[in-house]
Amino acid sequence: MAESEHREQFAQLVSLHQSQVFGFIRAMTRNTEDAQDLHQQTLIVLWKKFDKFEADSNFLAWALRVADLEVRHFHSRRKRSATDLSEDIMSQVATALHHEAELGELDTRKSALSGCMDKLSDGDRQMIERIYVEEHRIKQVAAEMDRLPQSVSNSLRRIRQGLFECIESALAREEKRP
Repeated sequence: MAESEHREQFAQLVSLHQSQVFGFIRAMTRNTEDAQDLHQQTLIVLWKKFDKFEADSNFLAWALRVADLEVRHFHSRRKRSATDLSEDIMSQVATALHHEAELGELDTRKSALSGCMDKLSDGDRQMIERIYVEEHRIKQVAAEMDRLPQSVSNSLRRIRQGLFECIESALAREEKRP
C-alpha cells in the first residue's frame, strides 16, 4: 500500500471513531485536559502501530485497547488521588466499551447479511432458509427439490461463498464512508 493510501486509510478510520475513543478516555480519566492529552497520545501510538493493524479487523476495538493501555499507563505514572477510578472500575468500563464495539460490528454484519440475502435468487434464498432457518437436513431439501444431496451441498457452498464476499464488500464500503 502506498504511503498516501496508508495515511488516508488511517485518517478515515480515526475520523470515523475518534469521538468514541475520546469518550472512552474521558470516562476513564474524569478530567478533560488529561483526556485530551491522552487522546493525542493514543492517536500517536495508533499511527505508529498502524502498519500492524489488520485491515479486516475491528479498528474501534483495536483503538480502544490501545487507549485503555495508554490510560492505565497514565494512571500508573502518577500517584492516585481520591478522585481516580479504581483499577476494577476502569477494567469494567474498558470491558463494557470493548463489548459495545464488538456488538456494533455484529449489527453492521447482520445488516450487511440482510442486504446480501435480498440479492439472492428466490431459489437460493429458499434453500438457505430451509437449511439454516428451518433446520432441514440437506438430504431432505435435496429430495424436495428432486436433486442429489451433493448438488445441494455444492449449491450451498457457492451461496455461502457469495454471501461472504458480498458481506465483506459491504463492510469495506461502510468503512470508507466519512
